[in-house]
Amino acid sequence: MLRTIAKLGVKRTLFLSIAAALAAAGLFTAITVNRVVLGALEEALAHRGESDARVLASAVAQALQANREDLMAAEIEAAFDERDDAYVVV
Repeated sequence: MLRTIAKLGVKRTLFLSIAAALAAAGLFTAITVNRVVLGALEEALAHRGESDARVLASAVAQALQANREDLMAAEIEAAFDERDDAYVVV
């Protein structure tokens, strides 16, 4: 270790050690932030899906009670609008 420091010099060795520490800290931070963001995104999408399912169930409930399949199909078809879809690319 001391031979390497002597060969490179103190300034270069210090510079390389600081650069290596910054690279390691940056990599750790990037990985941690990526995992946190992906977890939050998955949680938000799951929550939104559950909310949409509850809204659809409440919209179809009366048609199911009346045993009207045509009204139920119309409610389901109206609930799915392509403009409301969310696409996530990770």
